Amino acid sequence: MKLIRFGKAGQEKAGLLLEDGTRIDASAFTSTYDEAFFVSGGLARLKTWADEHAATAPVVSEDIRWGAPIARPGNIIC
Repeated sequence: MKLIRFGKAGQEKAGLLLEDGTRIDASAFTSTYDEAFFVSGGLARLKTWADEHAATAPVVSEDIRWGAPIARPGNIIC
């Protein structure tokens, strides 16, 4: 599972790219992936959510715009 965001610029929603290439909407779990999400253990909770809901989550159309996967990162480390 990979984190993605999708939608119009400035209005992106949280999503996931599954191993089979399917993009699903994860906005029912979280509105975005930001610092608060990561600090609060969001990745572990998202994994649990995805294990339970990925099969029934809305599929994101391939023609919908991709955004940066992380909203407003505090630091970029290379």
